[in-house]
Amino acid sequence: MGAVLGLGLSHFGGFFFPDAEMGARITDAMERGRLPAHLRDPSGWPAAMREEWGNDRGTSFAARHRAAYFNGLHEVRAALDAFNPDAVIIFGDDQYECFREDLVPAYCVFVMKEFVAKPYARARGIGGGSLNIWNDPQDTAFRYRGADDVARRLVNGLLGRGFDPAYAYKMPHQDHLGHAFTNTLLYLDHERRGFDMPIVPFAINAYGSALIREKGGLAGASAGEASPDDPPGPNPRRLFDMGAAIADILA
Repeated sequence: MGAVLGLGLSHFGGFFFPDAEMGARITDAMERGRLPAHLRDPSGWPAAMREEWGNDRGTSFAARHRAAYFNGLHEVRAALDAFNPDAVIIFGDDQYECFREDLVPAYCVFVMKEFVAKPYARARGIGGGSLNIWNDPQDTAFRYRGADDVARRLVNGLLGRGFDPAYAYKMPHQDHLGHAFTNTLLYLDHERRGFDMPIVPFAINAYGSALIREKGGLAGASAGEASPDDPPGPNPRRLFDMGAAIADILA
């Protein structure tokens, strides 16, 4: 019987930029008037948030926040190494990267022998032109092994159990993974010890009806008018049942 290990982590891109820029999303939202009137000034924020923001726009707290997150990553990576998996299935949300107006699947399995990650290709407005904490060049690209055999088995198994996953043999719209997967891999190897475990990226439409309108939250993109008929994301109950089916297939 196969064994399954479940792990979770944040793919927030702010962790790999300097402390002074970790709060860039908040600053941007304030400056562009994207917040309700009562939240446009820190005086209207919850006390804990005001404390983290401090008098330096979150710079001091950013260092503590990153340290706490990276300490957690030590535990996650240690558990993954000890488990020594045949494949790492990564569930991540595609945010108007590989999937756009021409095709919006509820979920999609990527079936490929190799994946390219470009962590700084889309920094989502955080960090601007600043160098990252690893001093990687802006055009840095990483390559990861794919577990295409596991991916095929997974898709076949789900179809046989009444689920209807989309699947893709190449990246649509770009030649590299979306940032949810890329950041996850970057963080799992944040100490740069190497990451040679084969992966299966499993994309979920977490934005639902806001995906096209918000363009995945891209910095600078102007939100369009919402259509009352824009479909939502996949039903949580269905995803829960699919998770159980995936565990059964892998076992």
